[in-house]
Amino acid sequence: MASPPISTSKADHLAVLIHGLWGNPKHLQSVLKTLREAHSEDKLHILVVKSNSSNFTYDGIDTGGERIAHEIESEITRLESISPSTKIRKLSLVGYSLGGLIARYAIGLFHSSGLFDRVEPVNFTTFATPHLGVKVPIRGTMSTVWNALGARTLSTSGQQLFLTDDFHETGRPLLAVMADPKSVFVSGLKRFRKKVIYANIINDKSAGYHTSAFERVDPYVDLAVVELNAVEGTGGVVLDPKHPVKRRSKIHRTWVEKFKDGAVYTLTSIPFFFFITVMLPFGAIAFLTNAGIQSFRSAKRRKLHDTGAAGITVGKYRESPFLSDEVSHVADKVFQTAAGAMNQENYLPTPPSEEEESTSTDKLMKSNDTGTNRTEPVMAGVSSTDDIDGKPVKNDDEKFPVLALTRDQFDMIRELNKCNFIKYGVNIQSVRHTHAAIIVRIPWRPGMTQGWEVLKHWAKEFEL
Repeated sequence: MASPPISTSKADHLAVLIHGLWGNPKHLQSVLKTLREAHSEDKLHILVVKSNSSNFTYDGIDTGGERIAHEIESEITRLESISPSTKIRKLSLVGYSLGGLIARYAIGLFHSSGLFDRVEPVNFTTFATPHLGVKVPIRGTMSTVWNALGARTLSTSGQQLFLTDDFHETGRPLLAVMADPKSVFVSGLKRFRKKVIYANIINDKSAGYHTSAFERVDPYVDLAVVELNAVEGTGGVVLDPKHPVKRRSKIHRTWVEKFKDGAVYTLTSIPFFFFITVMLPFGAIAFLTNAGIQSFRSAKRRKLHDTGAAGITVGKYRESPFLSDEVSHVADKVFQTAAGAMNQENYLPTPPSEEEESTSTDKLMKSNDTGTNRTEPVMAGVSSTDDIDGKPVKNDDEKFPVLALTRDQFDMIRELNKCNFIKYGVNIQSVRHTHAAIIVRIPWRPGMTQGWEVLKHWAKEFEL
């Protein structure tokens, strides 16, 4: 196997691109192309990870995080071995979909290992990443069945994404542990100079707005009742993080507009309903069969990985103080809160009670003008439990819908929103399913133009 070409670049900054579930490096070619066009090889090294490709993404966020941590460390060593004058002093991580969660796990490893003491964490960006998992935030039989079935069809990654796993017998799912304020994952995340998320506001069937933007409310349920405010020069695609949306004062739709919307929906739904009624029964059998096979193979891979037989010395990640400290801290938290939660429902009421109500439209859209200690703008979803100068925010206006999330998810929202992310809503209207379009995963497909606007905006905002 031929060794990779040796770079002559004197850049001291390494950017790492991490694909999503079932993904591979090819999925990130548009991201790579856009970043390279914005920043030359003399300024920036770019690594597209490959150690967690395709079916390997079944193996769990933690296993994937260890794999890419090893790959990144190996790349830094390789780059620094080119010449004595080459030193990597800056690191940026970019995750798409599941890749954003894998990146967050690796960040905890790097923070614990001391890598960030010699390499500055600069940019952390996620595109359509399900930070709260993919558990459907709706009550009812169908959602219950989907949540139960989904967790069993993607092996360890499925359990972690649907929040049904028990991370190292802590009594809490991995994603909840990764958002714990005293964890190395949050501590490492806060060290990044710039933290940005891009979240589809509509038509993302894989990672909806609430989980990609870690918000408890969704202002974009009905776009007919709101006005969007986009960043200039993005073709209306990337929303202004300070003032992304406001309610329309008057809502009036003519019968022509209603007929047009209905016709468009019917025509675009024909392929979908054909798939549901004709193709799905056959596809479901094949999918479930493959899920069983992949779960078996994944278990074997994880066993090899855990023993070090896969070529990665995992002991340095697991024998460090961080893992035992994380487990003991989280276990203590579980015991402290268990008594108070015994008789409470797993889902909070929707619409919310007065105590849990969301903030007003005006307050949701105001950010730096409030005089708070928060330096980053918030798109939406400041909870009444979020303090501003020590006082809970109250709702003085109409409410946006509050989702029936689990208590773990509400905790994740509260803590992640303390990490000072810049949040960009993404309004892609040109395709029916926006999850792939946000990074132009399939550039030759029609309707990808709006996705390029997202990537160009991100590359321009990327700090060296």
